[in-house]
Amino acid sequence: WSVLKTGFAIAPGPMLATVISPFAGRVADKIGNAPILMVGGIFGVCGAALHLAFTDNNPSYVTGLLIPGLLIGAGAGCSFAMLVGASMRDIQPAQFGMGGAGRTTIFQLSIAVAVAVAITLVGRPASASGLLDGLQKVWLLSLIMWALQTLTFGLLFPRGRATSIQH
Repeated sequence: WSVLKTGFAIAPGPMLATVISPFAGRVADKIGNAPILMVGGIFGVCGAALHLAFTDNNPSYVTGLLIPGLLIGAGAGCSFAMLVGASMRDIQPAQFGMGGAGRTTIFQLSIAVAVAVAITLVGRPASASGLLDGLQKVWLLSLIMWALQTLTFGLLFPRGRATSIQH
């Protein structure tokens, strides 16, 4: 596919994330971040699993790209902003600057490491089949990370809304 066609093909997932995120934030304000992050993780696991199951050397757009992409987009919409909220939920107002800087540093470092790992897993394939093998490894790792998000917020993260903040 051309770059333009590829862009339009993968756009529905990120567009869905953009639509879902504000609604997920409003729900998180009422019930806390953990349940939303668990739902996001489940969406991500399902999307990555569908990529693994239905993407081959000649995938169907609907089952190999669109549906998995929409599920991952839903997972991202329930996750990225909620992770910010979860990481900052108990930070005192006087510490927002320092807490936000630390969170941003860790977030940017995580993205850099994830990109490096994905590029390493894909490598320099000599064929389309080799590229698919590398992408399968990336999707499997993605599935594991989404599952860890679900388990972390299901088992370890405090329930409910943030603790009261002293002003």
